[in-house]
Amino acid sequence: MQDNHTTRNTFPDIQTKKLKQLYNDSRSIKTLRALWIVGIIAFLAIIGFVLFSPNRIPADQIPSLAIILPFIALNLATVIGCFRWATWGRILGIISCALALFGFPIGTLIGILGLVAFIRSPELFGPKRLDPAELLIEYKSRKKTAKAQQGS
Repeated sequence: MQDNHTTRNTFPDIQTKKLKQLYNDSRSIKTLRALWIVGIIAFLAIIGFVLFSPNRIPADQIPSLAIILPFIALNLATVIGCFRWATWGRILGIISCALALFGFPIGTLIGILGLVAFIRSPELFGPKRLDPAELLIEYKSRKKTAKAQQGS
């Protein structure tokens, strides 16, 4: 008879606690990607409104596009790098989160949470990255096995 509670053991060298932490960090990074996309769209909408509204704002009252556009470009590159789980995406994520620290209070909170996720999970990025979906499957398998062992 086959045991229904065998551990998959896809990641034998990673402890269950670290596995859960990596999965949670991957979810945090996915959330940051979504926030950056919303921020990019919002900034572009504001810029479009300011530049093309019938009641144009005088140029001297518009925040400098030279300041806003580099942040939009950085966030766009960060989103692309994070979607690809590329090593450079992680580096840009750390930079973006560090810059977000200056946006008190919400930016600071997002920056801290993002820095924690990016810094403690380099295994999620690069050519030998761990797949977040596989991490979840493995974690659930281990949790189910541990529960079954406690019951017996």
